[in-house]
Amino acid sequence: MVVFLSLTKRDRYPQSRVPDATCIGCLFRAVAAGFEERPTLEGLPESYRRKVIAKLPIDLPLELVGRLINDENYWQRRARALWRTCDVSAHGMSWKQLFFERYVSAVLEVFEDKGNGTS
Repeated sequence: MVVFLSLTKRDRYPQSRVPDATCIGCLFRAVAAGFEERPTLEGLPESYRRKVIAKLPIDLPLELVGRLINDENYWQRRARALWRTCDVSAHGMSWKQLFFERYVSAVLEVFEDKGNGTS
């Protein structure tokens, strides 16, 4: 079970009990490592959510991350891992849109090549 820290002004830890940065970093890595089995970012503050997404592997199944991850930095990492040239301006200024449009285009090219007997 993953436990998320949610601190408000009145719920501050006593100084001696404040989790150190390495502990919080371990939390981000643990959530990212188990994301495929437990794909949720629910309950995480936005700043924590961004840090977890930054640690997500770029080879997670598209049917999982396509509907859950809207973070442009994630899609930029994923697109740049596949293609050297990425012109986001040709895709609505969206890295996610660029990724899926180019990915679908590549899949269709392979499909057409197989249908024409050129593979």
